[in-house]
Amino acid sequence: MTTVCLTFDFDALSIWLSTFRQATPTPLSRGEYGARVGVERILAMLDAQGVAATFFVPAHTALSFPGIVRAVSAAGHEVAAHGLVHESPVGLDAAQEREHLRRSLEILEDVTGGRPSGYRSPAWDLSPDTIAILEEAGLLYDSSMMADDFRPFRARKGDVVTEEGFRPGSESGIIEFPVAWELDDYPYFHFAARPINQGLRSPGEVETLWRAEFDYCHAHVADGVFTLTTHPEIIGRGPRVEMLGRLIRHMKATAGTAFSTLSDKAAAIAVAQSIRQKQQEHMMPSPAIAPAGPQIDGPQTESSQPAVGPNARFYDQFAVGDTWITPRRTITEADVVAFAALTGDHNPIHTDEEFARTTPFGGRILHGPAGFAIATGLEFRLGLKEGTAIAFLGMTWDLRAPIKIGDTICVHQRVASMRETRNPTRGIVDFHVAIVNQRGEICQDGEWKVMFFRRREGGAS
Repeated sequence: MTTVCLTFDFDALSIWLSTFRQATPTPLSRGEYGARVGVERILAMLDAQGVAATFFVPAHTALSFPGIVRAVSAAGHEVAAHGLVHESPVGLDAAQEREHLRRSLEILEDVTGGRPSGYRSPAWDLSPDTIAILEEAGLLYDSSMMADDFRPFRARKGDVVTEEGFRPGSESGIIEFPVAWELDDYPYFHFAARPINQGLRSPGEVETLWRAEFDYCHAHVADGVFTLTTHPEIIGRGPRVEMLGRLIRHMKATAGTAFSTLSDKAAAIAVAQSIRQKQQEHMMPSPAIAPAGPQIDGPQTESSQPAVGPNARFYDQFAVGDTWITPRRTITEADVVAFAALTGDHNPIHTDEEFARTTPFGGRILHGPAGFAIATGLEFRLGLKEGTAIAFLGMTWDLRAPIKIGDTICVHQRVASMRETRNPTRGIVDFHVAIVNQRGEICQDGEWKVMFFRRREGGAS
């Protein structure tokens, strides 16, 4: 299987302000072209092809063109982080870099309503602190390095390179999707006098090059990930976006090819690695809870809080990156029938087997909201919220693949971010939650926001 991840760096004016340092009207207008013309053409082409993509967006672009960035998100595409004003992290100290990332994530979340799960350095270069900072922020992946071509890997922290040799550091939790200048539209198409880049290659020539790269990946790399980098202000010209459409059609016509956003692919890789690890440890997901919650000291206010469960956690006992896998559950016909009766939703795709066989699903499927409802029950069995959660505050939720009768599902949950409230006895935890079937495929996923009590002051941990 080959997975194609189409990515678009929506730099707009920020690259001219920051990277190229050309802030006169004509250079800036080249960036504006991406917002004014390029994105609209790209969205129309992707809609016609029926594929989702990842857009790396500097915070400056999101603030300058919020309506366009929201349109990208509303069309089902991923919006990921790409710096504040397309600045390189190289040369920033750790505190500056951490603050830049925090502000950019906050701005993107304010504009789109969803917190990004990935990052691409505007410079395709990282500081010695970047990977650790991405981990601290709860991000899932990066796409800035070049140590492989079609195989994602875990980014390292703490590499040491001297004239005497190279000593690799430790692997991080960040999944790295490698990039390459050969798979970027900039060197082929972008003309620049400063810095000099001739560009202006014909779309047909570049199509041939990119098609050959894809064909090699598909033929020779098992479970390869083909990541293409383009820019709305470059690829958005008419003949070039038509060329990209032809390339996508070629990929779709190649058996064993799927399209994915980087966030979805990163989540699938993380799930598959977790399952493999548990298989190696002879610990497939079961009612046992891992990791076990730390010892707790009881409620803050006994009159307002119920008894605390043995695996429950208070707000300050969570940490960004904590993960859990729930017990498994097989979906039965009774689940589908009961949900139809409860809600009155007797759509034949759920209740009429003969009709359902004529659909692309090939049979009846579980109601989408039923999947979410079952996920809440499986997650409850972890016991994390028993006596410590105050309120479920909201969610974003996407349906990625059907859940069929006979599928066995579990829920993977990860702490994506945390934030304090004005009330010192409370805090909010944002969880990334995914329903995963027996094949390791993500069927549904999204973000859940939950308010928790804090431990009372002076309590044991």
